[in-house]
Amino acid sequence: MARPKLTKTRKNNIYSYTDTNKKKKYAYRYKYYDSLGKRKELYKQGFESDRDAEIALAKLVSETENFLKVVENKNMTVSQWMDIWFEAKKGDWAITSYGSTERMIRLHIKPMIGHYKLASLDYMTYKRVFIEEMLKTHSVNSVKSAHSKFHDAVNLAVKNEILSKNRFSKINISNSSQKKAFNEEKNLNFLNEEDLKKLLQYVKEKKNITNHALIWTISLTGMRKGEAAALRWKDINLTEGSINIYETRDTLSQRDVKTKNSVREVEIDEDLCTLLEHYRKKSIEQKLRHGIKHKESDHVFISMRTLNVIGRTLVNNILDKAYEDKVISKRITAHGLRHSFASLLCAQGVPITIVAKMLGDTPNTVLDYYAHSLKDKEKEAAKLITKLII
Repeated sequence: MARPKLTKTRKNNIYSYTDTNKKKKYAYRYKYYDSLGKRKELYKQGFESDRDAEIALAKLVSETENFLKVVENKNMTVSQWMDIWFEAKKGDWAITSYGSTERMIRLHIKPMIGHYKLASLDYMTYKRVFIEEMLKTHSVNSVKSAHSKFHDAVNLAVKNEILSKNRFSKINISNSSQKKAFNEEKNLNFLNEEDLKKLLQYVKEKKNITNHALIWTISLTGMRKGEAAALRWKDINLTEGSINIYETRDTLSQRDVKTKNSVREVEIDEDLCTLLEHYRKKSIEQKLRHGIKHKESDHVFISMRTLNVIGRTLVNNILDKAYEDKVISKRITAHGLRHSFASLLCAQGVPITIVAKMLGDTPNTVLDYYAHSLKDKEKEAAKLITKLII
């Protein structure tokens, strides 16, 4: 049926017209855009008064907008919501938390579960594809941190009526769940003694003095890659054979290490001292070629081509190349060198308190992360006590 000629009234979206019986009637006409950006219109005529038309329209608009909100929320992905949450929360964080959260979202949450619809991601899928997968390559504390961020984002979605409830509240992340996720030793993020020896020989033979010195320093001290990147020559005492660690460096800045345990002095052996002394001479020579005077406040690990401090991906690039060249039997991250250092010390019976001090960690953290390295020592202890008392 053709629409009658409409006349605007004083009320928004309400019109009057004359029907075929010459009687005055009312209609509503409401234009809007749906969630796909398409123009739509709500229209109905035949009302006896403008008030009746207004009430009917108000009810329908409310129902329509609620429906569109449901459609929009239903189609929102985890990636989209994490962006909204990050923008809403970032002003509350210190610079370190800002950077770590941004990296956690970019490197883990989005690649692993970002494509899922927020409204349809269920407990079992989240646990299987995110929690259990992360536990294969990351510590329990790291996974707990990632889960905490996602959990907080979901809570905000509930608060804003995007979701009806947080279905991820009762996930247990513990050492036992990590053990289950690892399944086999080959999945652990560390090298055994044989592979580590091969790696150290590999970087030595490549004759890239920066890569050589960097990998040896991290492998033989257990320091974090950020701590290595932050080192300055004034922090190294080649006469006494020691390195002072009190700063870290990442994409955001160079700053003090995060915890008081991380401030430490580590002893280094004669071989590493000799290597670092040789590297220091090469660095000075290269600076002089570019007309730059060496200062003790200069960073230790630099590119010999640009003289800039090393990039954040250098260690991982070296390890990836070593794996591709079949030097090491599995792919590990830069942090895996730290794990390798600690695992070998624990396996050799070095006291947990000493390992913790060298790493800048607590004894409890060392026990949590490196319990697998203590199994043989536990067996030896069991045999020893048997010999003593039987």
